[in-house]
Amino acid sequence: MNRQKLSKVNQTIRHLDAFLSPSKSLFDGYNPDIPRLLLDLCEPETPLFPRLLSLKTECRNDAEVLGVLPLLTPSLRSLSIVIHHSATDYMHELLEGIEKNLRNLEHLSLSYQPAPASTSNESTGDHSELRELDSYVYFPAIAQALPRSLRTLSIPSGCASIDTLFSISRLPLLESLTFAGKWEVDVHEEEWPELEACSFPMLNRLVVPGCSIRTAIGLLSIISDLTPLREVDIALSEMSPGLRELWATLARFHSSIRRISVNHLGPGPSPIRAQEDLEALATCSKLEDLILGGPIEMSTVDFRALVGRLPHTCAVRIGENHS
Repeated sequence: MNRQKLSKVNQTIRHLDAFLSPSKSLFDGYNPDIPRLLLDLCEPETPLFPRLLSLKTECRNDAEVLGVLPLLTPSLRSLSIVIHHSATDYMHELLEGIEKNLRNLEHLSLSYQPAPASTSNESTGDHSELRELDSYVYFPAIAQALPRSLRTLSIPSGCASIDTLFSISRLPLLESLTFAGKWEVDVHEEEWPELEACSFPMLNRLVVPGCSIRTAIGLLSIISDLTPLREVDIALSEMSPGLRELWATLARFHSSIRRISVNHLGPGPSPIRAQEDLEALATCSKLEDLILGGPIEMSTVDFRALVGRLPHTCAVRIGENHS
């Protein structure tokens, strides 16, 4: 195929989704020089796929990351990349490509796939070496690479430094923020300064997995109660008496919150009572869904009493009880 024909074909491509293939990678099993060779066939200064709108792929090695770089065309509106632990040497180049070329990007998902735990570590319970595989070791600071056009953002929890959170909070159009992966205690349980009152002006959805109650409270506390937060989804690594403070913190968004989901991912602790703790949510007049999954102890009478204090349109599921 000559250069002219290739250019015409490339202009018809709008979406590239490697997850439709078994490998989930655009370049798995191919010559790593293919992206460069294809780019050489195009006209100088012309994007490989000038009308590409979405790109979704995994990168298992450095060659695959390099293969993505020619695909970062200004037309992209959605970019989703899973970076494996063996493909982190060119993260700076990837983030520079996002910052330089994707000024109109609306949806960005960057996730990290760590190496599987070794059998020896699992058998001995020694996890000292696993710390080296965490995403914040390999991911450089991503704040400068984030386009102001973003509406949804998903990044590894390890990237949630104070500086990054400050930069994310100033994205004017951001509606959904997701943190993926485990939160490390010594990185995320420090004192976070309160953000500006104008931070997260459009944020309505927050997803925080695998964190402690203290981390969840800290993150929610620095967000201004003027933020139009409508949906919060938290997966806790522990259940503790700190739940009462968590509900009170969530109740700060009583004028906008519509859905609250808090689940427990850790080992099963002893059942805890939650009725009195949940009373703070009675002020959330727009609440439509309340989900609390975990070892919750609540009688049918107490459950009905709680439901009666919540908005009549609210669907409630707490432990084994549901309305």
